[in-house]
Amino acid sequence: MTRSSPASAIGALLLTAVVLTGCTDTGDSGADSVPSTPTGAAPSAPSPPPTVGPAAEPVTCETLLDDADEAEYAAAGWTLSADYEQRAADQSFPTLPFVTYGGALCQWGLQGTDAGDVYAYSLITPAQAGEQQARLTDEGYTASTDLGGTLFEGHGDVNLGEDADLFYLFLGDSWFHTTVNREAMEKAVRTVEAL
Repeated sequence: MTRSSPASAIGALLLTAVVLTGCTDTGDSGADSVPSTPTGAAPSAPSPPPTVGPAAEPVTCETLLDDADEAEYAAAGWTLSADYEQRAADQSFPTLPFVTYGGALCQWGLQGTDAGDVYAYSLITPAQAGEQQARLTDEGYTASTDLGGTLFEGHGDVNLGEDADLFYLFLGDSWFHTTVNREAMEKAVRTVEAL
């Protein structure tokens, strides 16, 4: 009878854990389905809080999401709305400051509809941040320290004819917005960090 050493057994267990960590359920994502939310493997340990300064390259709608999230939207038939910033200006959306501050305001959704997921990013001065945080507080958002900054969470009309959960994150000299969820916010922050 051959006996394994404890080091061999531990090595085999670690190898098995590494292999299993990469396994995820792909689920069913037909072309008619609406993506639930861009997903990814959950980290096995808490990530350090993101830190963002001015990105090395301009943040645009094409660079705000990572390739995996864009592929998930594409697989569901969702596209980047070419006229979303103009609609935000025409209808005075509360997210318009992302554009006026020189950033990106983006919506991915089904062609020919107003519904979709919104992401936004821009640099922000301390005075602008104070103004926007006061507006969010007045509108009933709750603030907490999260993701390395101040996260405002609320629920309301996204000017698209539907209610949604709304998230704004103030992080250093940047701010972010999404209508998806906290995890999508964190992924957008990390994508901008990587630019």
